[in-house]
Amino acid sequence: MAETLYGSDFAGFEDLTPRLLVLEGASAEVLSVIQALARRLSTPRGGLWYDPNYGYDIRAFIADTVEASTAENIVESECRKEERVKSAKCTIVVIGGEQWQMSITGKLKTGVVFKLTLSVDRVTVKLMKGV
Repeated sequence: MAETLYGSDFAGFEDLTPRLLVLEGASAEVLSVIQALARRLSTPRGGLWYDPNYGYDIRAFIADTVEASTAENIVESECRKEERVKSAKCTIVVIGGEQWQMSITGKLKTGVVFKLTLSVDRVTVKLMKGV
């Protein structure tokens, strides 16, 4: 079994869980990374005062009519900025011009493989699936 490299994190993508659930240990490692990536991909660059290079709000792709292939490259690069992620591959399916489904498959530095699916439109980023 792969060893976890990092400590713990609070659970939650859009907000903390009501009971402040803490994700820790190897069994929660993938969920912790998936939630961290979803937050990173829905936070505007410069949205964190203490880390001006954190995040890339993927809703801007739709508002700016960015080509899906360009967006895939940007998302992959942003995912690799997460210190636990070794590699990431993004595939985007355009569902009508105003909604995208984004699938990200990656590998953690511990060797664990993960998959994350997001539904994105001009207003929302929804975490559809993460394993």
